[in-house]
Amino acid sequence: MGARGPKPGQRFGGRQKGTPNKDKKALLELVEKHVRLHCVDPVSGKPIKEYHPVLAMATIAHDPTVPVKIRAEMHAKVAEHTTPKLKSVEIKNEDDSSFVVEVVRFSE
Repeated sequence: MGARGPKPGQRFGGRQKGTPNKDKKALLELVEKHVRLHCVDPVSGKPIKEYHPVLAMATIAHDPTVPVKIRAEMHAKVAEHTTPKLKSVEIKNEDDSSFVVEVVRFSE
């Protein structure tokens, strides 16, 4: 008897890739509406037309009136969304001998 079902990689129906969940979409629309009605850009003083949380954090990170601790937190949060996370690497010797680490200073 032959194999049944779709071939690997074939999809039928369902959501398109990247389609947000209904709850998330509704919440983002609500936040955008609130921002358009009540918020202004702290740099330009103009009303904000579109809201994006990462862009909002970037704006806070560069606002000199915000305390340094909060600005640093915003930079870290933006980095989480814009740069890949680094994986830890384990270094092993095949023969289980010890490593020699040499630290060289290139400038004084």
